[in-house]
Amino acid sequence: MGTYNSHWAHHEELECTTCHKAHRASVMYCTQCHAQAEVPEGWLSMAESNNLPGVKAPAEAAQ
Repeated sequence: MGTYNSHWAHHEELECTTCHKAHRASVMYCTQCHAQAEVPEGWLSMAESNNLPGVKAPAEAAQ
C-alpha cells in the first residue's frame, strides 16, 4: 500500500475488529468505498466478507 497507513482512518476512529477477525480472514474495510484498494494476501474484500454465511454488512448489523 505504499506510504498509506491503513491504521489511520480518514473518516472516523475504527475498532481493531473492524478489519482484524479472530476466527476468520481479516477484512480490508477500505474496499467498502475504494474498490481499487489493494487487498493483502489472505484477507477478504468487504464484498467477499459480506457474502460469507452468517455475516451481515455493517449497515445491516446496526439495525
